[in-house]
Amino acid sequence: MPDLPRRQVASISGESTAAAIAVAASKDEGLSFSEVFTPSDRVSISANILLDPAHIGKVGTLHVLVGLKGEADLYQLNSNAELERWDGQAETLFPLAQPRILNAEENLALLQNFQFSSALAGLDLVVYVAYQIPESGVLIYTTTPMPLRIVL
Repeated sequence: MPDLPRRQVASISGESTAAAIAVAASKDEGLSFSEVFTPSDRVSISANILLDPAHIGKVGTLHVLVGLKGEADLYQLNSNAELERWDGQAETLFPLAQPRILNAEENLALLQNFQFSSALAGLDLVVYVAYQIPESGVLIYTTTPMPLRIVL
């Protein structure tokens, strides 16, 4: 299996970080990655987060945001796997799960064998992944999203 492609990351503070976040989508169980899918494809989206060494073992949260390419609005995936509009403030990010001690490496299966509705055909989606250490105000996020295009 190929490694997930890494995305550019940044810290909300503007400080440099040694963290790395990789995210990709596949229609062949991870043998290859794609950005274009049809409603008949069974899509899996995975993310791999390598924490900055200073953040390992701290209590933190993981976050996923989805939007339409070129649109300002982003929607966050909450712990019930529902999308809720995000107001752009770090304090209002919903975690994927309750805060917990973060490992050096965190792996996420965002979708598994999911089929997009044909109603989404023609849309270009973007997916961002982040982690947060609420106690210290640290937020590390992908600055370049993973694109997804749904075609017929």
